[in-house]
Amino acid sequence: LDPCCLYPIGYAIGTHETPALIKQALRNAVTHTKELFGSRHKPLQLQTDNYGKGALKPFYEAVAEKYTPAAAKNAKAKRIEPHFNTINKKYCQLMDNWSGFGITSRKELQPNSEYLNKIRHSFPDYNGVVKQIINILELERSTKRQQYVELYAEMPAEDKITMTDQEYLYYLGENTGYTNRLQAAGLRPTINGVTKDYDSFDPEFRQYSYLDWTIRFDPDNLSMILASSED
Repeated sequence: LDPCCLYPIGYAIGTHETPALIKQALRNAVTHTKELFGSRHKPLQLQTDNYGKGALKPFYEAVAEKYTPAAAKNAKAKRIEPHFNTINKKYCQLMDNWSGFGITSRKELQPNSEYLNKIRHSFPDYNGVVKQIINILELERSTKRQQYVELYAEMPAEDKITMTDQEYLYYLGENTGYTNRLQAAGLRPTINGVTKDYDSFDPEFRQYSYLDWTIRFDPDNLSMILASSED
């Protein structure tokens, strides 16, 4: 969430919070900057809560120019949670399958449980709920996109930091979990159960057939990969 106008710059959807889901949301954010500005931009400053702080800190520091974790028990430093409440009231509460604000909320603010039980068979499945969330966030983006682009244009040029394809895949990409060596067809990693062929336009790459390559990729765009070696 970019606090300049509470623009949802990136998101990912899952059943619970995980480091992988956080990485997916940041990947979505950086990819969205390319849709907005023509090239990938990384944040000048990134603030997060303290979830997975130890393991994720090196990742956050690599992605952003400045990393500022929120102070523990400092609710005022958090912008995401209050905005979730706004989204809840503005969009989610209008859905037939809205389940309420939470078990600690006042009863008079909650939906009628008897009516919810009556219409439960019309509720969407998991994929249907995912589509609902995507539609909500894309609608929220569309209402703020022009304002966001205009505000970004006013930023000093030195504060706008682009991210190359190599940086994007190295820091935000997934890896296959194993290494590959060059074959006649090039590198042949298996990604999501499918073996794919990749090669480089640089003829010097063929001189390193003896090296073990770590493959990093964007799950949403397999048109290119990044091959790196400790050697």
